[in-house]
This record gives sequence, C-alpha cells and structure tokens, in this order.
Amino acid sequence: MNKDVIWELAFGEVSRDLIVEVEDILNVQFPEEYTRIVMEYDGATVSPNVFNVQGKERVFGGLLSFTHEVEGENIIEVYEAIKDRLPSMVFPIASDPAGNYICFDYRNGEKPKIIFWEHEQAVAHEDISDEDFKNGKLSEMQEQAIFFVANSFSEFIGKLHHYEE
Repeated sequence: MNKDVIWELAFGEVSRDLIVEVEDILNVQFPEEYTRIVMEYDGATVSPNVFNVQGKERVFGGLLSFTHEVEGENIIEVYEAIKDRLPSMVFPIASDPAGNYICFDYRNGEKPKIIFWEHEQAVAHEDISDEDFKNGKLSEMQEQAIFFVANSFSEFIGKLHHYEE
C-alpha cells in the first residue's frame, strides 16, 4: 500500500464489529487492508487523491462511512440507492465529487478488484425495454458503466497521485 498517502477529515473510528455487521448485510468479507483503513479513518478523504481510469484522471472524493449517523455517505444507504444499477456482487466503497463510485467487484471470487462505476452510463431495469430485459441485456448494459482500476485495494491506493499538468 502507498505509505505516502495522508487520510484526512475522517468522521472518527469504527469498530470491527460494525464492519462485520456491514459485511454480513452485504454477504462479503472486506480485504484486511481496507478494513484497517476504515477502522481508523471512517469517511476520510485522501491525499494524493487522483487515479487514472482508461487514460482519464478521476478524483477520490472520500470513503463511504460505516457510521449510521452520516446521511448520504453511509455505505449501506448508498448501496441501497444504486444497487438496481449495479451488477450483482459490486459494492460502492468510496465516492468521487461527480456522483460516481469506486467499488469492490467480488464477481470473480473472494478477493475483490477495484472498479470505477460511472453513474451517467448506469442503467436499471426500468431504463430499458421489456424486450431488452427479457433478452438478458441488462447486465450487458450495466457493464458499460464499469471500468477496471486495480486488482486490490492496496494496489489502488498505490496508484493514487497528484494531478499531472
């Protein structure tokens, strides 16, 4: 993991029990490196905060919070709000300033990859025709909103950098 990152503006610390509660709700196990960061820096921003997605610079806005008191930034609330536009086994863990999310992608096993989910390209069942839905095109169309970023949370943090001018 990138040792040069600085976590800032955290909401506080969270317990491992709260993280396990969220894991149980989502039916996943978060990577240990992510869990350690969240326990100490719940909801934090990071510096440097820029990462690349298909040749474009994107900004890491902040970790989604595990605390129930933080409305609109809570990991479960965000997931519930967008899950109909996400493929199964993809979960948001951080936001960007433009309404997109950095997500864990568990579709290929227990060790999640990091993907970038672009909300402007995302679709739900009600966004497509019944015929397209019957033909199984929803998942194909949902894939168009997903972009690979890193093979692990540690690798993702290691890719963070400052804006390149």
